[in-house]
Amino acid sequence: MESLANAGKYKMGRKPAFGPAFILMSKVPRAGYTKTRLMKRLTRRECAEFHVDCLLDLANTIERLDLTGYLFYSSGDPTE
Repeated sequence: MESLANAGKYKMGRKPAFGPAFILMSKVPRAGYTKTRLMKRLTRRECAEFHVDCLLDLANTIERLDLTGYLFYSSGDPTE
């Protein structure tokens, strides 16, 4: 079971934490550990960069829609 000591939370947007919210759970984008199914066509680094781009795109969309968003993240390594 993954340790909560290596997990974190980040609040996106400016609205107070009341009402509807967008919740996203993600691993930390690390080369070789994220988007690994894409490694048939992309390098490890490109996979991690794609993951970062996806997270940034979602954060921008949440802000543009004036929603409250929460990003919960962990290392993705169950031994940590």
